[in-house]
Amino acid sequence: MEACEKLEQEQRYINLTLKKKNHFLLIEVENSFDGKVIWEDGGIVPMTTKQSDLPDILMEHGIGLKNVKNVADHYLGDMDIKIKNDVFKVTVMLQQKEIKKYEKGRRM
Repeated sequence: MEACEKLEQEQRYINLTLKKKNHFLLIEVENSFDGKVIWEDGGIVPMTTKQSDLPDILMEHGIGLKNVKNVADHYLGDMDIKIKNDVFKVTVMLQQKEIKKYEKGRRM
């Protein structure tokens, strides 16, 4: 949302798509942004550009995608980031962990 706020009103959009198939959930978030991306050395997500109210101090933002990646890994999934011109797209695939069925206290 903050990336879109930097753009003119007519350029702003955010698309969210959820798809479920069998034991998989696919989440896609695509939004417009200014096209400027800075990657950390060896980083899996871009560095944040969010600034604090105090001059020259970078707030601790940008950990959201790192958390998403950790959740995806935990649920046997993956996260992919694609950037093309002024479009930022994150795709997350989650796999439902096996659910054991019980009947009258016994595992099936």
